Amino acid sequence: MTTTESVSADTAAKVDANPFFRSASETIWERAETTRDVFAAAIQEAADQANYDILLHKSERGTYPAWLTVEAWLPVEGFDSAHDPRQRSKLMISIDTRAYNQFQLVVSATATRGKKTISISERPSFSRNDALEWAEYVLGRRGKPSNYTPVVDAIAAIFLSFIPFAKPPHHNPLQRQYKKSFPFTFAQLLIGVAAACLVFAFLVSQNSYSVGPEVAWLILAAVACGLTAAVLIARRQPVISVTPQPVVPPRELIMLDSWHTLIPELGRNFDEVKRRIVGKISEGESMGLTCEPEIYGFRTPYKFEQRERLVVTKVQSVVHVHIYKFGDDVFVGWDAYLNWARWQDSNSVASKVENGNFIEFRDLRPDLYVPNQFDLIDLNNLSDFVHRWIEIELKALLKEHKIDQEIDFAIIRGDRDQALDEERGKARRKTPKRQWKIRSPRGMA
Repeated sequence: MTTTESVSADTAAKVDANPFFRSASETIWERAETTRDVFAAAIQEAADQANYDILLHKSERGTYPAWLTVEAWLPVEGFDSAHDPRQRSKLMISIDTRAYNQFQLVVSATATRGKKTISISERPSFSRNDALEWAEYVLGRRGKPSNYTPVVDAIAAIFLSFIPFAKPPHHNPLQRQYKKSFPFTFAQLLIGVAAACLVFAFLVSQNSYSVGPEVAWLILAAVACGLTAAVLIARRQPVISVTPQPVVPPRELIMLDSWHTLIPELGRNFDEVKRRIVGKISEGESMGLTCEPEIYGFRTPYKFEQRERLVVTKVQSVVHVHIYKFGDDVFVGWDAYLNWARWQDSNSVASKVENGNFIEFRDLRPDLYVPNQFDLIDLNNLSDFVHRWIEIELKALLKEHKIDQEIDFAIIRGDRDQALDEERGKARRKTPKRQWKIRSPRGMA
C-alpha cells in the first residue's frame, strides 16, 4: 500500500467525535414542515372549491415548530351590500415534534369564529381530513370538527383515572426502544432486597429477647446487597442521545446592514438580470455558503404579499437578496442579519440502563444564541461578497444595455457597538410578535 492510500484509509476510518449536534438531511422537523404543507394545500383546495378567497399564511423556513394560519372575513346574509357586515374568523394549526414518542408529530389547533373559540392541544392523531374539518368550521361551512370532543374527553379521563394502568384520551406513549426493558434494574432489585433484609432483621429482633445469628445474617446480606448495588451504579457510564438537527437552523434575525437601488429600463430584461446576479452569488456555495430561494410573505393594508428572495447563509450570518421587477425598472437590494437562535438539547425526555450505561434521551429545541466577534466578521465578509458581485453584474448590465445611470453602491451600515449586545438581543426575543385578534363589538365585551 502506498503512502497516499494509507492516508486515505486513515481518513475514511476517522470517527466524527466533535462536541456538536449532528445534522441530518431528513429529520422529524422536515416531516413537520411537509405535514404543514399538506394541510395548507388541502385547505386552499377546499377554499377554492367553495369559491372563497382566504388568507392562508405558512411559517417561514427556520421557524420551529411549523405552523399555518387561515384568516377569513365571512359575509353575513340578510344585509344589503351597502353595509356588508362580516364575521371575522381565524384558524391556527401548529405542528410540533416528539422524537421519542409513538406519534412523533403532535398537532395543536385553535379556531375562532365570531366570539366562539375552540382549541385542542398536542393531538398525536391529526390527519389531512381533520385539518379540512377545522378549516370548514372556520369558514362557516360545517359544525364543530369531529375530533373536538372536550366533554367526552373529560368524562373518559375521569372514568379511566379509577382504572389501574389505564391511559388518558389521546395518550402518546414512548416508543418501546426508549423504555426500560424491565420495571427494575438489577441495582434497584438489590436495593429492594437490602431494604427487605433490614425490615426482617428489625422484626426478628423485636420478637426475640436476644439478637440471634439470623439477625446478623440478615444485616450482613443487606450490607452486601447495598454495596453491590452501589458498585453497579458507580460503574455506570452516563450517555446522552440527542435527536439530529435539520440542515436549516432556527432563526431569530436582527438586521445590521443593507443596500438597495432602483435601476431604470432593466425591467425589460428582468429574467436575465435575476439569472446573472443569482448565478454569481450562488457560486459562493463552493466556499461553504448556502444559497437557497425562499418564499416569504407579509401583510399590507390591502392584501397579503408573497415574494421570492435568495437567502445566503454562513453559520450565524444571513443575507437576504431581493430582486423584483417594478414596471420597466428593476429593484435590487440586500439585507444582512445576525442570527440570534440555535439548537439546544432539552431536559431528559426518557432514560434507561443498557449494557451498563445510563442513557438519557434528549430532544432539540430552539434557544437563544449570543453572536460573537467571529459571527460579525463572517457577516461583514458575507455581505461584502454579495455586494461585490451585485455591483460587478449591475455595472456590466448597464454597459451592455447602454443605460446611463449612476448607482450609489454605498452600504448602509448598522451600529457595530450594539450588534453584539446580549441584553438587546434578549429583549428582542422576549418582545411578542403582533398577533391578529378578534375584537368584540362595542358594548358586547
